Amino acid sequence: MLNLVFTYFISDGFQLANFLQFSSFWLLAAFALAIFPWVCHAIELKIWTSFFKIHFPFRDCIRIAVATDLGSAITPTMVGGGPIKVGMLVHGGMPIGQATAMLTLTALEDLFFFLIVIPLSFVFTDPISLCILPGFAENPLHYLPNILVVVSILSLATITGIYFLKKFGYLKRILAKIQAIFRDFMAAIHLILKDGKLHLAGATLAIFLRWVSRFFILLCLVKGLDLQANYTKLFLSQWMIDLVMTATPTPGAIGGAEGAFYFIFKSILPKSQIGLIMTVWRFFSYYLLLLLAAIFLNMVKIKSRVVKGDIFQKGVTTQIRPLSK
Repeated sequence: MLNLVFTYFISDGFQLANFLQFSSFWLLAAFALAIFPWVCHAIELKIWTSFFKIHFPFRDCIRIAVATDLGSAITPTMVGGGPIKVGMLVHGGMPIGQATAMLTLTALEDLFFFLIVIPLSFVFTDPISLCILPGFAENPLHYLPNILVVVSILSLATITGIYFLKKFGYLKRILAKIQAIFRDFMAAIHLILKDGKLHLAGATLAIFLRWVSRFFILLCLVKGLDLQANYTKLFLSQWMIDLVMTATPTPGAIGGAEGAFYFIFKSILPKSQIGLIMTVWRFFSYYLLLLLAAIFLNMVKIKSRVVKGDIFQKGVTTQIRPLSK
């Protein structure tokens, strides 16, 4: 609802009938690109679970990928669906250290994509001129007091939390648990560096394609309206939206994503169409996925199974409970 209200005020004569302007072919293409990241994420999960010799059927990997996306949609972007992903992997028979290693690997694979896209955006576009805080480049010291306040609050909260944990005796138990998880994590990373280089390459490619498909949704929508635009600039500038979304505290970065889209692309897209494009882009990249994920997770049931051959405990057979009942 807020999305539609925002769209109305930033558009010239926006009406719901304007949705009919989109080519049905390009809308179908945008729909396919919206759900394709689930497949890419599931492939990445299958690669790593196979490497760790933990049997996860591809259907289970799809379900974990969808649940992770759903978790990202209902929590702030910085929190994301990582805890849900780790929880489902552990519930499926994977040691928590390995599951944490997988979460870290996915973050590194994401980073690989942005290490390519961000430098290219500086070569082919002018991201500073599109920045929501254009004054930051000219006078970064202006924002220093705000940064210091945030750092001070976070530091005070951390020190206070550690004090109370230590006072009530929880700190030692928590540290012991963290050390055990860290040992499993480092063992998993060591095995990957030793024997999993091809797996890492395949998983990185899958995550790379996931991001490419997400970024191409906007291009399909612009093409669906038959607009003349710099498609290279549209593609390469989207990393700034993800940056803003990461810092937005609302679930799914509601409000932050729409605002970032408008300020970044207002000089690239026609004012009469930017609200329409933003609404449909947000629908495909967030609201539709939220709805489909909820439906999918209620339909798919994963049966009980036995997981054999833990990579750290060869020959051990573990009885696993179903991920859902």
